[in-house]
Amino acid sequence: MRRTSSIKNVGEEGVLLRNGKYYSLTEIYESVSVSLFQSQLHYEIAEYFCKLRCIRDADIHKVVGNIYATKSSRIRMITAFVWFVIYYGDEVHKVYVNKDLSRVIAYKGLEIDGLFCLGDWGRVYVDRGHVKGLLLKGVANKIFRFLSRKIPVRSSLVRGWVEVTTAMYNDVMSKAMIRIFPFPFGLKRQIAFILSCRKRGLDFSLDGIPYSLLDICMLAFAGDDIDEKIAAIELKANRKYASVLVDAQVTTVFTSDEFEVASFAIYDELLKMGSCVVNTAHGIGLYCPNVSYSCFRGFSIAQSDFYSKSGELFRSEIRSSNNLNLPFSPSDKSVKKRFAVVLVHQNFSDYQLKGDGKALFQVAKKLDELCAFYKLQYFVKLHPNTTAREEMGLPKTRCAKLVKDWDFIDEFYPLFFIINSTAYFDVKNYGSVFVYRGPSFFPETYFGSDAKFFDVDSLPFVFEDVLGD
Repeated sequence: MRRTSSIKNVGEEGVLLRNGKYYSLTEIYESVSVSLFQSQLHYEIAEYFCKLRCIRDADIHKVVGNIYATKSSRIRMITAFVWFVIYYGDEVHKVYVNKDLSRVIAYKGLEIDGLFCLGDWGRVYVDRGHVKGLLLKGVANKIFRFLSRKIPVRSSLVRGWVEVTTAMYNDVMSKAMIRIFPFPFGLKRQIAFILSCRKRGLDFSLDGIPYSLLDICMLAFAGDDIDEKIAAIELKANRKYASVLVDAQVTTVFTSDEFEVASFAIYDELLKMGSCVVNTAHGIGLYCPNVSYSCFRGFSIAQSDFYSKSGELFRSEIRSSNNLNLPFSPSDKSVKKRFAVVLVHQNFSDYQLKGDGKALFQVAKKLDELCAFYKLQYFVKLHPNTTAREEMGLPKTRCAKLVKDWDFIDEFYPLFFIINSTAYFDVKNYGSVFVYRGPSFFPETYFGSDAKFFDVDSLPFVFEDVLGD
C-alpha cells in the first residue's frame, strides 16, 4: 500500500494515523483481500444499506441485497474502510468520509474523535458499468435461448456452464437433460464442454434466461431507483424461466448458481410444487446471502452454514467430490519422491482484486528465491481462465515453470502454496498444502482452522521445517 504523509486531494475519503501516515479510501480498498468481502462484516454492511432503501417488495429486497453483497464496489470500499479502522484501532487519528460511510461508522459503534464528513453520497450503490454487463448478459442469454430445445415434461435437468459441471454431476448427466447457459469468463472452456457432451452422446441443449433487452436499455434513463430497477429486471427474467420449468413439471434441478442474484426466483415455485433443487458449490466462495434450494452441497461446513442462513434450505451437506479428478494416487511421504513447489495461480487481475494479486506476486517472487536456494523444481499452476496478459503480470523468475495441467504431479511430492483457491480441496491428498494468511485475509472462512497457514515472512521457516523432515 502506498503511504503518504498528508491528504493528497481535497474531498478525498481516507484515514490519517497518529504517526502521520495517510491512506486514501482507494489505497485501502486495493490493499485488502476478496475474502474480506465474504465476511460477516461485509454482509452486515450490505444488508444495512439494503434496509435503508425501505423496499416494500420482499423479493426485490432479496435481489438488491444479493447485488449489494456481490457487485457493489462502493459497499466493498466501505467494508474495507471499516475493517481498516477496526484493524488500526487507537492508531487512527482522523477519518475523512462521506455521509453514508459516517453512518456505517456510527452503526458499527466505532468511536472516532476526529471524524470529518465531506458530503453526501448518492443513493445508487450499483455500479453504472453493471448495466453494460447486464445488457451483454441479456444478449448472450437471448441467443442461447433462441437455440434451445423444448424441455420434456417431468424431466430432470442439469444446469451447466463448463467442465466443472461434469465434476459435480457426472453421475446424473447421463440420466438428466443438460441445459447449457452462457459462460462469459472462458469461451474455450464452454465450447470444450459442449463438445464433450456431444462426444458422450448426452442429451443436452443450449438455454438462456429470458431477459428483456428493452427493460435493460431503459435503465439509461433511470434515476436514484436504478438499484431496484435492475433487481426488478433480474427478478422478472428469472420468474419467466421458472414458469417454463413449472409448465414442464420438472422434477429435479441440479445446478450451481449461488452467484446469480435472482436465481432463487427460479426455484421458489419449483419447491412449492414439490420439486427437488440441488445446488453444488462451484467454488469455495460465499456469494449471494439470499438463495433457495432443497439441498446445498458445499466444500466446507462454514460454507454450507452460510447458505443455510437464508432460511430456505431443506438441508446442507459437504460435497462428496471435488472439481478435479486427478489421475494419480495420493502422495505419500514414505515413498521417496523429490520435493517440488507448486504455486496455485489465480487470475485475480481479471476481477480487479489488487490486494489478492499483490499477495500472489509477493509469494511467487519469494518462492522463486527459496526454490533457487534449495535447488527445488518450482511450478506455477495457471488458472484455466488465465490470459497472456495475466501471465505477463507474474514476477520474472529464475526457475519457475508455468504449467496448465497437472501431469507433473506424479513425479514429485508436491508442496502446494495457495492464496484462496478451491484447488485446496482438489490437491490436499496429493502433497502438503499451505494457505496464505495475512491482514484482511481470512482463509479460515474457506478451509477451517486446521489448515497450514503461512505469510511471506514465514516462508523460509516453512521450507526449513519441511525439508528438515
